[in-house]
Amino acid sequence: MPGRTAPLVVILVTGSLGDVAPALNLAVRLRDRGFRLRIGAPANFEEMVTRRGIDFARTGDDIRLLLKDPVARTIIERGAFANLKGQLRVARTWHETTARMAVAACEGADLVVFHPKVTFASSIAEALGVPSAMLAYQPLTPTGDFPIFPISTRSFGRTLNRASYAMLGAEHLFLGGITRRLRRELLGLPSARSHASLRSRPDGSPLPIIYAFSEAVQPRPADWPAHVHVTGYVWDTAPASTEWQPDARLARFLAAGPPPVYIGFGSMPLGEPGKALDLWLSALAANGLRAIIAGGWGGLDEAASGRALPENVHVITGAPHDRLFPLVAAVVHHGGAGTTAMGLRCGRPTLVCPFLIDQPYWAARVEALGAGIAGPSPGKWTGERLTADLRRLVGNPDFARAAGTVAAQLAAEDGARRACDILEGLLAGPAS
Repeated sequence: MPGRTAPLVVILVTGSLGDVAPALNLAVRLRDRGFRLRIGAPANFEEMVTRRGIDFARTGDDIRLLLKDPVARTIIERGAFANLKGQLRVARTWHETTARMAVAACEGADLVVFHPKVTFASSIAEALGVPSAMLAYQPLTPTGDFPIFPISTRSFGRTLNRASYAMLGAEHLFLGGITRRLRRELLGLPSARSHASLRSRPDGSPLPIIYAFSEAVQPRPADWPAHVHVTGYVWDTAPASTEWQPDARLARFLAAGPPPVYIGFGSMPLGEPGKALDLWLSALAANGLRAIIAGGWGGLDEAASGRALPENVHVITGAPHDRLFPLVAAVVHHGGAGTTAMGLRCGRPTLVCPFLIDQPYWAARVEALGAGIAGPSPGKWTGERLTADLRRLVGNPDFARAAGTVAAQLAAEDGARRACDILEGLLAGPAS
């Protein structure tokens, strides 16, 4: 952009790798168009962001600290509506901490793009007098097609489906007092007319929303307004994981027999990883399956340490999904938006064992596409159920065919390009 300083786009995101990686991919693509970029993210992602040449600002702590909170444990074990008082306490602390850091991260911004859990960003954009947009990986806009995901994966009918999204407004109502105080203290702004930042800006005008998922996985509802965009997944065109190769032990395991099943639950904690490992080992043995088990944050690798594992199982700490999934026959995971997307991108039949929040929704979408099975949550794992689900997953070729069909559709999309076009348009003229 000769003759003037390039606009600065600030992307604020919080959560785990599945939340930060797409934002980083988008930042790289925007930088390639000539924009300056800064990502505000939890401290544990600084090296990943700066390695790609993107400016970094801290906007929170490692999500693992939150997942260790007893409230998170209760949600995983008892569901999204367990311990609402505790959830509110955690949400208030998270909201204020993130908001304070986000103000500093947005210094000099010409455009603010934010994750749904950094909703104070819309007030920051208002104070700066710059456009803003939300970047989300799961549907949050009211529709009659399906209810909001924490409530149910089954339709209640169009009227009740739309009504279910009122819970988003309730969350912002609970945080409204903190938001009003922070607007005064940090930004010198009056109280906002609207705190439902997932639907509108603080002045009540429509907020542009970019849903970085594919219509091949979740078709765009016809009743969504024009400022809501479904772009497709934001893949990295030159991922650092292209340098990854299986180490010698993993390479030998892969070469020693037919493609294994991948089993891994990413950032999700497991209360009793040893017990969980025993259940999966039993189910694998009952089906005569080979498997790669990834430790993740749940500690399955630590539970396996020191054990004499059967020859049909290889345990790893972790590996880039875009490189590992093409090497396996099927994938078993927690149903995070990014992991689900990568399993489908690689055309692998999938068993989703959801833990919390949007994961049951993605499990239901995989099953609706015919590409896999919506399996049990960890609290309902039994040897019999896991054995039966694995048998269905690998024994029914229809799952693999359907997954291959979805993979072909995803290969034809460029969600990052579409998202960049939308954001560049916000910089070029009035926000819409």
